[in-house]
Order: sequence, then C-alpha cells, then structure tokens
Amino acid sequence: MRLPSYLESSLEPLALMVQDRLAVIGGVVLLAIIAMALFAPLIATHDPRLINEIEDGSVLVRGEEAVWRLEPSLGPFALSGADSFGDQALVVGRAGTAFLRRDGRWAELRTGTTADLLDTAFGPDGSALVVGHGGTVLLVDGQRWQPIATPAPVELRGVAWIDDTSALIVGTGETLWRLDLAPSPVIRELASPVGRGFPLNAVARDADGTLLAVGDRGLALRYDPTSDQLALERLGTTRELNGLHITAAGTALAVGERGTLLRRAAGTTRWIADDAPDTRALRAGWIDDTGRALAVGRNGVILERAGEGEGWIRAETESERHLRTLFVLQGTMVALGSDLFVNRLLRALPFR
Repeated sequence: MRLPSYLESSLEPLALMVQDRLAVIGGVVLLAIIAMALFAPLIATHDPRLINEIEDGSVLVRGEEAVWRLEPSLGPFALSGADSFGDQALVVGRAGTAFLRRDGRWAELRTGTTADLLDTAFGPDGSALVVGHGGTVLLVDGQRWQPIATPAPVELRGVAWIDDTSALIVGTGETLWRLDLAPSPVIRELASPVGRGFPLNAVARDADGTLLAVGDRGLALRYDPTSDQLALERLGTTRELNGLHITAAGTALAVGERGTLLRRAAGTTRWIADDAPDTRALRAGWIDDTGRALAVGRNGVILERAGEGEGWIRAETESERHLRTLFVLQGTMVALGSDLFVNRLLRALPFR
C-alpha cells in the first residue's frame, strides 16, 4: 500500500534526517528539553519561589563610622513601616510583626493581629497609630494595642497625625480616611477630588498644619483639616511615589519608582527633581533641615546626600536585601526591609 503522494513528499526530509546520526541525536535532545519545560512543575523537587526568594526581617544600621552594617534579622517576616519618637522607634511588618528599638536593643511586641502591617506614626504624646491590610487600624498606647473599627477592608498604606486626637489615613483605591479619637474613635471617609481609584502610598503632616498624600502616577493630594477640604497638588512627576518625609519646618523629600527624588526647601512651594545615581525603585526617604537626606529601596539600594548643595551618592552596604522603610534615632540611621534574593537551587537539591 502506497501513501498518498503529498504524504510521501512531506516525509522525505524526515527520511534524510534519520540517515544522519547527528540530526537524530539533536532531535532527541530537543524533544527532551521541550518535555522538561512542559513537565517542569511536576518533576521539580522544590517550589521555585522557595528556592529563589527568602523573606526576612532585615536590618541595616549606619553609625558614626558612616558604614552600613547588617545586623541580625528580626525574624522571618518583612518589615514595612517605621517611626521614631524621643529615644525609641517602632517598626511594623507582615503577619502582625512589631518591634520596639531603644538603647540599641530590639524588643518584640504583641500586636494581637496577624494582618500585614504597613505603616506607623507616633503622635505628639508618644502614642502611635499602625495601619495595614484588611482595613487594619491599631492605636498603640504603651503596651496596649487597641483595634479600631474601619469602614472597609482596604489596604491602608500610610498614616499621619493631624493633631493630638486626629489623623489622616491613606490607602489603595484612593482611600482617604480621617480618624478622630475623641471622645471615641470614629473614622470618616473623605472624597478625593480625583476619584480615579489611584493608590495612595504615603502621607505626612506639613509645616502649615495641612497634610500631603502621595501615590500612583505622581498623584499628590493636600488635605486642610481646618476647612476639611482636599485639593490636587502637582509635584512635577508622573512616576509612582512611594515615600514622603516632611520636617516640622517644612523641608520635604518624596521618593518613588525609577530612582525618583523630589525635594522641597522649607518655606517654599517648589519641588526640585534630583538626579539619582541609581534608577531602582525607592521605597522610603528621610531629610533634615540642613539638606542631609537618605533614601532606600530595591536590591539594597541606599542613597545618601550630605547636605545642601551636595549630590546624591550610592552607599556601600553588606546586603542586597530589598529595603522598604527607615528611621533615624539619636544620630543612628536604620534601614529595614524584606526579601533576600538568592539562588539556593544547588543547596536545596537532595543529592548535594
């Protein structure tokens, strides 16, 4: 029985390949590679995410010697928010993690929640607010962590105090909540003048008593607690802004994606875009009234500025961990973060 002519013609190249030993070997190897790629999830000995990514409560400290050194980890969970007050600093992170630093020592705190905590801010009296996933809002007064009922389970990314008894909270979906603690905690939703659902990532109190919130696509909203009004403000960028720090005198620093660095001098309204020596995403920043500044971000990037008139430089560190937050306490700079990317495949295989 003869095959149809069109089939015979199509099989002629295959017949030639079969006669060539190298072509046969190459074809077998190619098919084996394709099969391994298709069935890799079934034959893998380990979850690739466990091999390539390790979550870690990373701590890098810069002391008087001007060198960033890696300190012992604070545990297995990422650290996302921090603030300092007096001689102490509060750090919060994933799975309800919280630590207090005082006199160079860390103490783990019981928060009473397993929600991921993203930001914290100390109030004028030393109490603190903590916000996070699922609409989590906690009032911290000494050893007491009081949960506050919220209108919706949104992801809350930033918090700043308005005065002794009220605060502004921001989050995804252009969430803007005003929290009033007296006589009892009440949260009131504020309507954004933009209303497009952009995430708001950070908020800080300005020198004039208003509050500035920043987020996706360079969005900046200013809230005046006296008039209870929100207004759009332009900072001169369309990049996502992740962090914001404003001093009591009004010196400000906003940081964001692709190495975005925006500065504003005290007593002015003009924001200046600085050239960054690294274009990786920046997550948090700090500045003082002399122009000395610090910014941290992905892959362990730490950018420093010595003062007014100086440029930014990249600091040498002992780690490439992703850094998400920072604080400055009594002259000591502390950067904190999360994931350490390491290829552990060879160490993980059972035959090693």
